[in-house]
Amino acid sequence: MGNDDFIKEHLYYVITQFKYSYEKLNTFEELKKDGKPQARIEINLVLESFLLYGRNLIEFLFFKNKKYKDDARASDYCSQPFQISSELRIFERISKEVLHLTYSRQYGTPKTKEWDRHIIYSQLIEQLKLFRYQLKDPSILDEL
Repeated sequence: MGNDDFIKEHLYYVITQFKYSYEKLNTFEELKKDGKPQARIEINLVLESFLLYGRNLIEFLFFKNKKYKDDARASDYCSQPFQISSELRIFERISKEVLHLTYSRQYGTPKTKEWDRHIIYSQLIEQLKLFRYQLKDPSILDEL
């Protein structure tokens, strides 16, 4: 069973990084128009951070099985299962295209290579709010 200290420190950190990287991505519209390789690198750094923390939150909220006994899951804190939406079924894609060097990565710049960060963000925040309300002390995640 999980404890409040984990939520206050570690889950809070992951949520904060996820939110900040989303907000930072939203400031890059002018940088995108730049077209310089350095601009693309900066955008990708923040995008990869956003996807990494998003992937961690997807695993925390929606996965029941634990690969390791110390893996944290939302089910450690509440009994109501969370249902993953089709838009958040991106765990494997993030794993294959961001976290691991695989032949499954997409080439070029097709539309399917883009990440809909707005949907990913809004759906994960919505699920985190539902999680928060199931805690014994919801105030430990007040910033949601």
